[in-house]
Amino acid sequence: NGKGLTKTEQQHVFEAFGRGDTSSDGSGLGLFIVCQLVKKMGGSLSYETSKLGGACFVVSFPMEVAEQAQAQAQAQAQAQAQAQDILSGLNILLAEDDSFLAQLTQKMLSAKGANVTVAENGQIALDAFQTHQAFDVVITDLMMPELDGHGLVKAIRESNTQIPVIAVTAAVIGQETDQLMAEGATAVLSKPIKVDELAEVLNNRQAQTA
Repeated sequence: NGKGLTKTEQQHVFEAFGRGDTSSDGSGLGLFIVCQLVKKMGGSLSYETSKLGGACFVVSFPMEVAEQAQAQAQAQAQAQAQAQDILSGLNILLAEDDSFLAQLTQKMLSAKGANVTVAENGQIALDAFQTHQAFDVVITDLMMPELDGHGLVKAIRESNTQIPVIAVTAAVIGQETDQLMAEGATAVLSKPIKVDELAEVLNNRQAQTA
């Protein structure tokens, strides 16, 4: 509801340090910064005269941005639903010596319906595997006391079982990953583990063995 901008001022309103005919305090960077931010997000900023006669600034974004976000949300929801279907009822052996990560992973997998047994090192996990032999999936960290992830993967494969063994590491690309796959790991995922990635691995495994 102010005096608005003249035609000349409108041409320079989004330029840096463009303050027009004013004695008010300011650097003249406000609208310039806003305009740059809007452009980085794929939108546009324009000026028009308001119904009250003053200045009106309009921020616009193309519909495909919103549609893309909606598509991503739908894909995420589908991935979560798929994870629920695949993980529900599975008996999972988790070898993790970090108590925080162990609790976090157990809670995350349990929320999808899995039954999770936690072992604080590779040797305890191997003992549990050899004693019960009732696990559907083994997830193992690499750096653990007593027996590390490499040793656990090899020991499980020496029992001639085809149970999926998922190794979890901070680096999923490199010599360590190649070594784990050669030792018999079904897949190598980055930590902390994500349920949708785990579900995708198990889904692909089921398709290969079907």
